[in-house]
Amino acid sequence: MNILIFGGTGEARRLSGNLIKKGIAHTLSVATGYGEQILKEKSPLRKVLTGRLDEKGISELITSGDYDLIIDATHPYATEVSENIIKAADKRVIRLIRDEDEGVKRKICSYERAYCYSGAAKAAEALKDTRGNILITTGSKDLRTFTEAIKSGRDRLYVRVIPGIESIRVCEDAGIETSHIIAMQGPFCRTLNEALIRQFDIEHIVTKDSGRAGGFAEKAEAAMECGIALHIISRPAENPDTEKAGFQEVLDIICAGAEKSGGGEKDIPEILPENEKKDRVNISLIGMGMGSPENITAEAAGIIKNAGLILGSKRLTDICREHFPGESTEYVSEYRPGETADLIEDYMRRSVIGGTERQVAVLFSGDSGLYSGCKSLYEALKKRSGDGLNADIRIYPGISSVSYLSARLKRPYENAFISSVHGRGKESIYRAASHVRICHDVFLLTGGWEDITSLAGILSEAGMGDCIITAAADLSSDKERMIRDSAESFASGAVLNKAYGRSLFTCHIYNPAPVKRSVAAGLKDSEFIRGRVPMTKEEVRAVTIDKLRLSSDSRVLDLGCGTGSVTVEIAGLVPDGMVYSYDISEEAVNLTCANVRKNKLPNVAVHKGSVPEALREDTFLQEGITHAFIGGNKGKLKDILGFLKDLCAGREKGDKIRVVLNVITEKTRNSLKAWIEENEVSEYGVVKVSVSRSDDMTPGNEVYIFSFVL
Repeated sequence: MNILIFGGTGEARRLSGNLIKKGIAHTLSVATGYGEQILKEKSPLRKVLTGRLDEKGISELITSGDYDLIIDATHPYATEVSENIIKAADKRVIRLIRDEDEGVKRKICSYERAYCYSGAAKAAEALKDTRGNILITTGSKDLRTFTEAIKSGRDRLYVRVIPGIESIRVCEDAGIETSHIIAMQGPFCRTLNEALIRQFDIEHIVTKDSGRAGGFAEKAEAAMECGIALHIISRPAENPDTEKAGFQEVLDIICAGAEKSGGGEKDIPEILPENEKKDRVNISLIGMGMGSPENITAEAAGIIKNAGLILGSKRLTDICREHFPGESTEYVSEYRPGETADLIEDYMRRSVIGGTERQVAVLFSGDSGLYSGCKSLYEALKKRSGDGLNADIRIYPGISSVSYLSARLKRPYENAFISSVHGRGKESIYRAASHVRICHDVFLLTGGWEDITSLAGILSEAGMGDCIITAAADLSSDKERMIRDSAESFASGAVLNKAYGRSLFTCHIYNPAPVKRSVAAGLKDSEFIRGRVPMTKEEVRAVTIDKLRLSSDSRVLDLGCGTGSVTVEIAGLVPDGMVYSYDISEEAVNLTCANVRKNKLPNVAVHKGSVPEALREDTFLQEGITHAFIGGNKGKLKDILGFLKDLCAGREKGDKIRVVLNVITEKTRNSLKAWIEENEVSEYGVVKVSVSRSDDMTPGNEVYIFSFVL
């Protein structure tokens, strides 16, 4: 089977390496000499062709090679090359699609300083009027777009490119100062990204949505951790007519084709004796607790002493090197799942000892079961085990900072809410605050003093400034310190500030008077602060909220929030969710804010603005919306429904929005029915409600409650 792979990307190199392991010959076409240089090893099974090719060059290469299968593993943004491959090929072409990191995507959705653009030109235009240094990590190709747009502030630009002569020359030609060129081979870990952000005082980072292989997650998480603006250039749409497959699927297709044609592993003589093919590795994923040698369990210490390879952050590997040294142990500073799995496989190849079991230890800070990287590495290793990695994987927990702080404060956590807001975006802080509302005790892992100050501000705004926060750093070490004060004091910035640098904190929040958690809507009308703004009656609210069919983590739009009665009821029912309330009336916005504060609800964000125009300003916010209540529309009902429908169009099939509307006038009812007939909805229903109370049996307005799923 004759195979041609286009691309100098990380997944192209990884695919080539896997084919070499399986004894499958192939040709790899890379654009630059640098792309050839960074290939890890030479092999007679891999022919490397170097040089940029236009449509004609690609056509000549494909024609001359008589290839059976062509793999397009070029960069997701190299659309011109991909189109040229399709035009030139007369054989089967498969587009290798990069893996997405959905967890990071969700974090970005709730990060208030994240911005998305359809191209480099729009990103450059948006950055033109900003302040502060800018780190461009999109490569050298679009560099001139930024330098042309930011002519007067070019000294603000820092550029990270691959360390090739061609890339550096492009930077110099574009007028980038030599001291502002960061020439390094990626992808990079989050820690290094954070270090560069601090080193060059970066306020804005520009990145492509390049997926896991391009280090997108690590850049996004570093930006969120440092609180800087994250500017994302969206990934271009793939050609809908091209056959597409993920990495493992592409590898399986090639292997099946090679076996069918008589090539591949069967043509390669066995290099290792049969007994050596049974070599096995014991992989121990070890929670190191707070990192103090005295707090590492004896079981974990014994495993570390006998390990031939130890991986983890530099801080943790240095601790083991000093306190639990092995006679011939290798120490490697790496903790990213894919790279760690690669290093373990490489270790097995390099240290073959017939029939023996090797010991590998991977170290994680904190508790291996509490918001740890242990989970993602375990999943990656299990997948490799299915692909042939002969491994026994075990997890050994450490003493978490939560259990340690609980013991130090003599506050048990048996009924506490425990969560992490470290690098998980602003919305995770709102969610934590909503649990403070209903719990005496909340334990949080935070990214630093900014998270604590932000949490304290949210609590104070929601009327819970009397909650007591204990912020603890460097637990169990000789630098251990604890700071205890009210949320109101923390919010002022006087308790924690920049002087604490990048210290990570574990927090305990004590609420002396938690609110009883609602299990259904049921607040009386008299419990709301009223004005001249109309309010949904409590009986109508109950039916309305029932039709929304909420979950504890629902993210809800309340459009035309009025006094905020529906907002307040919903927010009390979704402690793991959020309510985003909009109204064009300033009086309505003020009343909603007052009622939110009266009911101590931190998981609400109130906005003044006309919808749907105001909604379009923050596309990241809307991506995770699960429900929408439309209480008022100011004659823009079709526009609002159209906006919600467009939101759903780009989502996965099961990721829909449930919509509920309260309608009084016949004109609005007819307009809504006409829209529903013209558009595809499901679970459609309508209920008519008229409320009469014992003190006044005069019927009120008939309210039609429509519900459906987009």
